[in-house]
Amino acid sequence: MKRAHAPGILTAATILFFAMTPAMATTVVQSGNTATEIDGLVILGNVYDVTFGTTIDTTFTAGSNAQAAVQAIVSALNTDSTATAAGFGGDFNFVVCTSSSGPGSCDGEVGQDGPPATIGGWVVQGSATGLAVNVDRSAADFALQRAPEPGALIISGSGFALILLGAWRRRGVRR
Repeated sequence: MKRAHAPGILTAATILFFAMTPAMATTVVQSGNTATEIDGLVILGNVYDVTFGTTIDTTFTAGSNAQAAVQAIVSALNTDSTATAAGFGGDFNFVVCTSSSGPGSCDGEVGQDGPPATIGGWVVQGSATGLAVNVDRSAADFALQRAPEPGALIISGSGFALILLGAWRRRGVRR
């Protein structure tokens, strides 16, 4: 009987392990032509679920971080062929708040569908202060997704491969 070659078994086990890890994809969730949330959006190396509403969320307090968040949202909305509005009021703009500027308002970075109701026409409008957050302008609310770090997958895969190697070697000793 011909014995299997150990590197071949280890390679197959490693490929199988990494094939089982789920792929992350950005998904725009809509109600009609209005984007209500974006799931799996990567911003500055982290994965977020973004919803549009009236909650003033200051996850991104630095202007450059808020700009990166607006750019990521705009890119996701532009990849969807039907998203012409964002939020529950069918807004043609949204804000990533960097700070609260009073009850129901914030300072932050604005994204806009310009001109309104243009498919793929979302742009970064820029910074603004004293923006009312209501049914006419939604605020982006960020929830960080729990995801394993890439290093953890490599360590787990290596451990799995070593367990298979040990089992293969014990099996070979018994013959």
